[in-house]
Amino acid sequence: MAGFPVFPRLCPFELIYPAPDDPSKLAIAAGGYWLLSFLLMLVFGYEGWCRRGEFLSVFFSMLARFSPLDRDAAGRLSLCWPGAKLLDAPPLPLSAAAFLLLALSSVSFDGLMRTFFWLGLNGMNPLELPGRTAMIGTGSAGLVATFLLLALLFGVSILAGRWIAGSSLPFRQLSGLLVWSIVPIALAYHIAHYLTDVLVNGQYALVALSDPFALGWDLFGTAHLPVTAGIVAGADAAWWLWNMQAALIVGGHILAGARRSCRGLTIGACNVAGDIAAGSADRADGCLYAFRSLAARYAHRRLMPTVILGDRWSARPRAAPVGA
Repeated sequence: MAGFPVFPRLCPFELIYPAPDDPSKLAIAAGGYWLLSFLLMLVFGYEGWCRRGEFLSVFFSMLARFSPLDRDAAGRLSLCWPGAKLLDAPPLPLSAAAFLLLALSSVSFDGLMRTFFWLGLNGMNPLELPGRTAMIGTGSAGLVATFLLLALLFGVSILAGRWIAGSSLPFRQLSGLLVWSIVPIALAYHIAHYLTDVLVNGQYALVALSDPFALGWDLFGTAHLPVTAGIVAGADAAWWLWNMQAALIVGGHILAGARRSCRGLTIGACNVAGDIAAGSADRADGCLYAFRSLAARYAHRRLMPTVILGDRWSARPRAAPVGA
């Protein structure tokens, strides 16, 4: 399932529901989801539900591949480049691929629905907004359409690449391997999109942290912290916010492209192995020559230096994915 059945039901609460910030409605939604997760853990077991159905656990397990910490077969912790664990990620099932595409399409639509283009497309005057209640229908349709369009483009790209490369791998395996490239893009989009909210609402969170029940407490000395909403206002703030968001999005795409290139080399090796098994010696020799040339070019990028965290500090190369 990979979190796909639950996330589409909670995503409209933030993007489409008229009052997602209402404390009582938010408490009901969070409490209801906690109860649902608890019951499903009883049915499927803790490991089964958290690994396959609980969308936050599934999503954060995917993001964990950006962690600079890694654990080898002996159980030792080591340092590695962020995102290095994406190189040898196993293929995802179609439900997990759809979940990743939905995570990216939802935040993309969240940005689209705030533009004059989207309002004009729905015949609305930006200066006379009717409110979120009047836009539930168009918002819901737009959210679904954005996901379907992204899934269609992704599927067509996989099929086109499979045909051009002459790959014999099935669509399910190729999509499961290449959809991992969506992870850095989705992460970058989420950070860039919610950056201003974190900067402002994060200050309110610090205030509430010291007085969580509004009883006049000051547990951590932040209950009377002045909230500065102007931190994201003005020309100077717009300049550094825009540049930070642009750097995040560009960096996410660069990391996704690097991961996709390395995975393409692995898939190329699989195709060569298939040609050798089929007896196509001429084609196999040509593929092997091209593959070795590309592998030599990318070798220094794939052997990522790692430092062992233990009694002694030493450097070792990170093992390349199978098929390299």
